[in-house]
Amino acid sequence: LALSIQFSETHKRLEKTYHELTESEEKYRSLIEGSHQLIVSMTPAFIITSINGAVRNWLGHVPERMVGRHFVDLVFSRAQDPAKLMVLEQLERALVLREPSRFVANMRTSLDEPREMELETELAQNAEGDMLIVKASGRTTSEISRLCLEETQRYAIGNYIVLAEMISLRLTEKVE
Repeated sequence: LALSIQFSETHKRLEKTYHELTESEEKYRSLIEGSHQLIVSMTPAFIITSINGAVRNWLGHVPERMVGRHFVDLVFSRAQDPAKLMVLEQLERALVLREPSRFVANMRTSLDEPREMELETELAQNAEGDMLIVKASGRTTSEISRLCLEETQRYAIGNYIVLAEMISLRLTEKVE
């Protein structure tokens, strides 16, 4: 009878632990899959072990097809372009120094076009050992630099005094 009670209590604890683990996994999965950032986990040999759905939005790739591939396959480069080597160097540096790092790289879209992204590396531990995590997002420009680019105009005045006066009036009109 005592063995039966002990078995029953152990079974209840196991069920409770299983449900907690299931809930935790669902929260983690929704957090990763719902993220706007591209999140990639990989082995120390830079083989992708998991990648979230943002890869479809940012680069147009199917996440399931990326698992098992080398991370550098996602980097855009033309012939004689050292971009892949530079990214590989940054990843190796993150592994050796065991410190987070940030850098910018052109990633390859499914249409074989470049997409400039900011990458952040981080080292984590799992049951198998070290795991490298890369978070990537689109390169952002500040509102001021965007407005400067949109509002920039070039004028060639030459020796036209009337045109120069009209331009200076237009410029000072906006300032006031």
